[in-house]
Amino acid sequence: MNASTQPHKNPKQHSLWLLTALALPLAGCGVGVNSLAPTPYTDAYRVSLTNLGYEQDTSGTITIPAVTANLVATAGAPDVRELDYTAVLLNSAKQPAALNNSPIVPASGTLMVGAKGGYRCLDDTSTTELVESKCIPTRADAIFVNNGAWNVNTVVNRAITPGEWAVAHLAAATGGETAQWYAELTYTAYMTNGSSTTWKQLYQFTNPAK
Repeated sequence: MNASTQPHKNPKQHSLWLLTALALPLAGCGVGVNSLAPTPYTDAYRVSLTNLGYEQDTSGTITIPAVTANLVATAGAPDVRELDYTAVLLNSAKQPAALNNSPIVPASGTLMVGAKGGYRCLDDTSTTELVESKCIPTRADAIFVNNGAWNVNTVVNRAITPGEWAVAHLAAATGGETAQWYAELTYTAYMTNGSSTTWKQLYQFTNPAK
């Protein structure tokens, strides 16, 4: 499922990030990238989610599948020590959803721990990727790239969706509301360099999940 992101509040910061990320791979050739990571970390990471929703069989039984999440780090972004989230269910008007006229409490937790950043390492003689554990930003052959291919940047069987979300969505559909509902997730990435960054992403909440 593709995520749609919220508008950026500071276009100048966004431009600075992109210009810095493009320029620094050349500057970092042969010396590693650890000391050259660009700041501020606007648009440093994005998260894709699959199976965000639920399913209901012909007997009325509701099944909520586990979510698979992948973190993509923009070129030059540092490793992530911990990625936390707060999830809010939104109705078709993109307002916080309610169940029986009561607000639904946001869900929160830790999505992943120990994710890697926006770089990769090359062999001395080829472009073959090194084993993840051996690739660190201080290697002489480390270069900046957008990277979500690290094994540690994907988590599976993560329980994110509360059962209350499915019940509320079904109740709305029974009442005639068939327009798309959404899940808004606010992420905070705690980076290994001591910094942190927070951003929001919007996803479709579906039945069946996809």
